[in-house]
Amino acid sequence: ETRELGTRQLDLSVCQLLEAAIDEDCAFNSTAVKTFSEQSAANNGDFTIAFWVKATGMESNHDLEKRFIPSLLFYSSLSPPQHNLAVGHSGGRDGQGRVYSACRDVNGQVQSAKMEMRRSVDEVWKFIAISQSNQKGKTRLATDLSQVSDRNDFPMCLYDPKQWIKALEINYPMLISPVMLIPAWLPFAAVQEMYYGESIHLDMKSGPLRSQHAMTGKRGVPITKKGFHHRSLLLTAPVIFQERRKPSTDCDSTFGSSFVKAQHKDVQASVCAAPFVCDDSVVNN
Repeated sequence: ETRELGTRQLDLSVCQLLEAAIDEDCAFNSTAVKTFSEQSAANNGDFTIAFWVKATGMESNHDLEKRFIPSLLFYSSLSPPQHNLAVGHSGGRDGQGRVYSACRDVNGQVQSAKMEMRRSVDEVWKFIAISQSNQKGKTRLATDLSQVSDRNDFPMCLYDPKQWIKALEINYPMLISPVMLIPAWLPFAAVQEMYYGESIHLDMKSGPLRSQHAMTGKRGVPITKKGFHHRSLLLTAPVIFQERRKPSTDCDSTFGSSFVKAQHKDVQASVCAAPFVCDDSVVNN
């Protein structure tokens, strides 16, 4: 496949460039990839691959479009360079997801399913999920909560059936989450559930990088207690049946005392929790 203008490409045949491009902080578990490949093959080759991406700044922008379009290739082989899955510009103004088959058509041409992506917003995380069902002859690309499907009537052949992914090429600087490898076609409702379950942890949160507690050197905030009439706590009791007895300094029931002690412990747990600090007069009285 020939890449379009504006799409950066790493020459994998130049060992020095390849070595310099390897990110030491990014890697994937090859054992997990092999397990995924085996389970996908046992499930008629069906799969779902999902991940989150986010721009890091102006350096993430596409050279021609001048905005962020996620661009990454899932290589099954580096020599020669071959991939079954690609996400990038590839003719779609907002980007495309493509699934390739190692089996050529009668004319020897590459067979692929192509789906348009939804436009990215630079400041937020973007969710991408690609699902393939060989039994249904269907490929689906989910971008956040939108979906695009493409029928494919070609056999889905892998370049390396034993290891679906050997390398991941990222063409523009960006943040990427761990890649989820699921050896099954997921219904769109399940993909939506994945989106909602993880998006809450990726939402942008405003405020200082360090909490007020951390910036103050973890000093406790003192709590003081104001006195109140000791009988007022029991004034809101529900209606109960009582037996009138003569006044006495002795009480054979400990219900009232136990209730007060339990309430005191509940107040301590909520009021005296970090970063607040209660002194002995508050805790013991």
